[in-house]
Amino acid sequence: RLLDLRVALDEAENYLKWPTLIAEAEERIRSTRALANESKSSEAIRRVDMLESEAHQAIKNKNLDQLTRSIQALSNLYAELLMSRPEFWVGYFQYLCEQRSTMRDQSQAQRLIDQGNQAMQNNDLLLESY
Repeated sequence: RLLDLRVALDEAENYLKWPTLIAEAEERIRSTRALANESKSSEAIRRVDMLESEAHQAIKNKNLDQLTRSIQALSNLYAELLMSRPEFWVGYFQYLCEQRSTMRDQSQAQRLIDQGNQAMQNNDLLLESY
């Protein structure tokens, strides 16, 4: 009986999660596609198309695990596309500059901030593979 109850509870929980996961998938598809289109990368656009198809197939089949995996893959691609943009790193650098007072080695932090500011002044924003 406990096992049957656990199965019933899992099914009820999945039923309640389902609309939220569908909305999350659609939002993740939209935002990832927007970044891919901005990047003008045919490979990124192709990957979004593939992941969108997988997500819609999971929705059609009511496959919670596959939809969760599709959302995670879309999130990973979104992060990859975002981190390939210099403005992301400029914003992150500015955030770190604001956090300088919380850093343990203040002199090293200041040296690195100075180097970063010099690189930005020289428009040296080349992104190496991370």
